[in-house]
Amino acid sequence: MFVLVAANVLAVVQAARFEDSPLFVKRVDPYSDVVSYILKPKAYAFSQQSIYFTNKSVTDDGRFLLFKAWDSPTAKTNRLVAVDIEKGTFKEIPAGKRNAPIPFLDTAKSLVYWFDEEGLHRYDLRAGKDEAEIVCPYPENLAKEGPMRGYCTHLTLSADRKKAFLDMRCRKEDRWVQGLLLIDEGRFEKWTETDYELAHGQINPVDDRIAICARGGAPGRQGRRRCP
Repeated sequence: MFVLVAANVLAVVQAARFEDSPLFVKRVDPYSDVVSYILKPKAYAFSQQSIYFTNKSVTDDGRFLLFKAWDSPTAKTNRLVAVDIEKGTFKEIPAGKRNAPIPFLDTAKSLVYWFDEEGLHRYDLRAGKDEAEIVCPYPENLAKEGPMRGYCTHLTLSADRKKAFLDMRCRKEDRWVQGLLLIDEGRFEKWTETDYELAHGQINPVDDRIAICARGGAPGRQGRRRCP
């Protein structure tokens, strides 16, 4: 019962912050009466889009909201931006490259994780610094798999934040590689590879030896991979 009450209190706090912010507009669904708070059009950029639905975009305390921004209808690059609802300010995060994997938000600690060609990065929203830290450089044993087109479709981490699930496509061959990045060890643990698209991986939040992937080109079919 205590947990339910605490959750309800948190929900009220979050709603109050969005409701009181001049950056958001309130919308009530006429059929369900569900209340939504939407970032005002062009509050920061010409186009503003929420993070892909598989990954959370709001911190547990209701203070930060992540979104992507484009400067014009023809813009080919986007930026990852965090709005500080408490302060009413915006902060660009150095992770918004074109076609970059969807970032992962640790909603409890307000930490943003993402991949680039250097490795896995982490940014503390509460600290508000201009630079991010590399928590795991590009693993040497991963290079043996060949040049890859990105690390993952959208990043997911294990509950202890020590493992990240990777689904990658080789640039020179029609093969996809899946497995875990062991962050503290700086090592890639290969699970398997396929000659068809097996991407959009998500690590199980309870059992980090299981991940679910979507099989491309075959609507309605999915693949589940368990560590050998």
